[in-house]
Amino acid sequence: MKKYIIGIILGIVLCFGMTQAYAEPVQVKVDKLISDIKLVPEKVAYFVESEKLKTIAFQKDKWLEGQEQIKGTLLKIQSFFN
Repeated sequence: MKKYIIGIILGIVLCFGMTQAYAEPVQVKVDKLISDIKLVPEKVAYFVESEKLKTIAFQKDKWLEGQEQIKGTLLKIQSFFN
């Protein structure tokens, strides 16, 4: 039992002893955060425009599919009465 506890403690010590923190200076993080925040309006505008174009294209395709289905249904109904 002592061997297991010593092994666990040794493993924990080795894990924490072998790791190193590669931290950037705080000013670099702050500058990056500020530049990212300044880009948010542009990114949002691009996203909205992109989604709008995708939605318009999707609606056109589905509208055409709907028209084809309606035509097919009307032809079936007409052939039923002929």
